[in-house]
Amino acid sequence: WAQFTSGFDTYLGNRSDSRFTLHTCEHWYQAFRGNAIVLSPGMFYPTPGVLGRSDVALGLALPYSCLRSLGLNIFLSLELTVIALTLVAYLLTYGLLRRMLGLSLPAACFGAAFFAFNSPKLALSYHCQLQFVAPLPIFFGCLIAAHGGTTGRRAFLWLSLAGLTLDLLVSTSFYLGWFCYFWCGLWLLLALLSGHGRSLLAIAARQPLAALGGLLVTALGLAPLCVAYLPVL
Repeated sequence: WAQFTSGFDTYLGNRSDSRFTLHTCEHWYQAFRGNAIVLSPGMFYPTPGVLGRSDVALGLALPYSCLRSLGLNIFLSLELTVIALTLVAYLLTYGLLRRMLGLSLPAACFGAAFFAFNSPKLALSYHCQLQFVAPLPIFFGCLIAAHGGTTGRRAFLWLSLAGLTLDLLVSTSFYLGWFCYFWCGLWLLLALLSGHGRSLLAIAARQPLAALGGLLVTALGLAPLCVAYLPVL
């Protein structure tokens, strides 16, 4: 409420995480313009190569940099980025529930609202990197599309897009990416143990090149993240 009634002059957050995310996004913007070294944020000068000491915030930095290039200041650019991505998360989740899973209109609206505006997400609104949940419905939508793919090429494209979307998620918010990997792996394990994963194995057996190709693209998409994180481990 204070954010809107102040004319966007007041921003959600505390004196640490919000400022850090803002600085990281501005660092990316300056790096895109050739004014900064990607792996060496200026706030840590003269220590080089420390971008991987926290969330890389790449997914936030891309729309943020577009807004900055239009002449908006650093605070308004990040505010509009978070607001827009929250709206996009709602619309994408609605599309997933309504179009791909066939839910009714009210169910899709409520489900999308619970995902995009849920209580834990709002309670942690000062952690800007945790607001980047829009890739999740894309990820699961791509997996569903790959499951129904009629050709190996189409399955490969959907699996590759799913992998790259997950790479962007973990390259923005390490927590969200890690938990997505964890829960998907746990679900896959339980599905295989219960016998419900046989259809997944059948798909992999029917289109092994598509499955292996999707995994390869996903691994290659993680290369930039490894460049940032491995040196500081």
